[in-house]
Amino acid sequence: MEGYSLLVVVGLVAGFMGGAMSRWMLWILAPEAIRARQFWVVDKAGNNRAALSEDGVLALFDKNGKPRVMLNERGPVFSDENGKTRALVWEDRLAFFDESGKLRVGLTELGLVFHDESGKVIFKVPPE
Repeated sequence: MEGYSLLVVVGLVAGFMGGAMSRWMLWILAPEAIRARQFWVVDKAGNNRAALSEDGVLALFDKNGKPRVMLNERGPVFSDENGKTRALVWEDRLAFFDESGKLRVGLTELGLVFHDESGKVIFKVPPE
């Protein structure tokens, strides 16, 4: 039993020392900065899940590798599974589009506007 206790103590001390040393080594060996023109994040299957490009665009991809959200200096753009823009938030406006790409709802500093499928204004706040 004494030999078993000694083995447990030695194992615990060695584990602690190994953990401490590995953290210290990673800290010493870690680069101060990582520089690249692009960064890509992929899943286990190799599908693109996120990207940051050199022009400052952040893209998020769905599980099939299709772009769903693009974020640039103006704001986010949301796309459907077919790649069509469905919503955007740019500077001072919010817009929602139907599956054919037509503007259906818009919100700006001038008000809220709803459009029918032909583009005709069907509701506006404040009214004209």
